[in-house]
Amino acid sequence: MPMQALAPFRTEEEEEDEGAEKPGDEDAATETTPLAAKLRVKVHWLLRAAGKGLALLLLALAGITLPSAFSSVYYLLFVGMCTWWACHFRLSHLGFNALCIMVGVYAAGHLLCLYSYQAPYIQAFLPPTSIWARVFGLKDIILATNCSSPNALVLNTSHRWPVYVNPGVLLLLYFTMVTLLKLRRLEARRRRLTSTETDTRAVPPQHEELVELEHWPQAGDSLPEDTKG
Repeated sequence: MPMQALAPFRTEEEEEDEGAEKPGDEDAATETTPLAAKLRVKVHWLLRAAGKGLALLLLALAGITLPSAFSSVYYLLFVGMCTWWACHFRLSHLGFNALCIMVGVYAAGHLLCLYSYQAPYIQAFLPPTSIWARVFGLKDIILATNCSSPNALVLNTSHRWPVYVNPGVLLLLYFTMVTLLKLRRLEARRRRLTSTETDTRAVPPQHEELVELEHWPQAGDSLPEDTKG
């Protein structure tokens, strides 16, 4: 199985410098770097490729673990991304970052809704047996049976296992999206540093010699003084 299968969505910048990031490929820049720098680039590429595959898998799991109106967004996004990949369309750097941010914010909001629904007053306002709670997949995982002991958490064991797995999948999806954004930021910083070093080496240090030459007196300036004398 080729290594390209691990990175289903490659951005335009990744395709341009693909040879510099794939394991086994060498160029003029990486030949002069130490072994630790080469290994760091390879590990960074593998983490980013594995993160994209994990993000797709978690999108599918978040969409099918507990079907609801909230989880339908994950399923539709998973189908759309797979269709985009199958059509061999490219994804820009800005589009990839925007997609990760939107999915991360939506997953965080979904988790916040599930967490807030465990409060007794919210369950009293919107009972778990109501139509809206069932449509949006809001389940009473924690039971508030004893008001005198608010710190005692009583788990509702009457639900099926997807109800308890769904929050964990959403949390992993959120962490994966944040990690992908962090890796993209580190990659952009590394490219800026590399381009800065390349530009610095390409420009010859001629300004120092010019500054020194400006202090030398010119021959024409001393002629009037010699004539007066």
